[in-house]
Amino acid sequence: MTFPRPRVVLSECLELSACRYNGQRIPADIVNQLAPFVDLVPICPEVRIGLGIPRDPIRLVALESGRTGLAQPSTGRDLSALMDEWSAAWLDSAGELDGFLMKSRSPSCGPDGVKVYAGADESRAPVREEPGRFAAAIRERFPDYPVEDEGRLADLRVRERFLTRIFALADFRAARGRGSVADLAAFHARYKLLLLVHSEPSMRALGRLVAGASGLPAGEAWTNYGPLFREALARLPGRRTHLNVLQHAAGYVTDSPSPEDYLAGQAYFRPFPSELMDPRDSGRGRG
Repeated sequence: MTFPRPRVVLSECLELSACRYNGQRIPADIVNQLAPFVDLVPICPEVRIGLGIPRDPIRLVALESGRTGLAQPSTGRDLSALMDEWSAAWLDSAGELDGFLMKSRSPSCGPDGVKVYAGADESRAPVREEPGRFAAAIRERFPDYPVEDEGRLADLRVRERFLTRIFALADFRAARGRGSVADLAAFHARYKLLLLVHSEPSMRALGRLVAGASGLPAGEAWTNYGPLFREALARLPGRRTHLNVLQHAAGYVTDSPSPEDYLAGQAYFRPFPSELMDPRDSGRGRG
């Protein structure tokens, strides 16, 4: 079984380049594991907006307006507008993407849990936590796309969900490239059980969309399907839904080979290359 290669934006300081504010590179085994199967799109927003290596640290700061700014305390520079303008331009030009693997706690790249300070004094407790500035632009521009940091991917369940989603979105892009409504029906059939484990209402809504697509141009049918597919996969599956799906799948097991062929083709049973899951992993992580 072959898998399309997802395009995943990567914080460049993770494993690839010594571009962190202190001139260091962050070791990240997950990057080396992904590289044979994923097309990585490395980027360092802080370098791209003209900050050097090494550079004085930047941070998120709470403004009197109640909003959050991006500042470099040592120089007094407000980098908010510069980062926002660059982020919009880069994301517009990045092409089709399937996910994002970002540096945890970074004021530019951290997907969640980045400290927001009241001012230049870092010894004071942060007033709140938010996504980094570039990560916030990603979440706004790419709703329902998988966005994780290297710390959370140490958690077995978080990593499995991230991998499932990026390979499903890559598969969607590849299938859409073939283009016909029949291809859309085949794609939906392949993902029925995986959709079922995430959201039965979404699975049925997508099935109705496919059933009604025969009178539509193929491009329109695929365009309508994509956002609902991403939204369904963004829902967190529960243990009970996995049990329901396995019971549902057991109903297909008969002496006839056809239903078993159907199950063998289901993305639910192999959503991504098995080489990307290490059975020795404890499943423990920050997530």
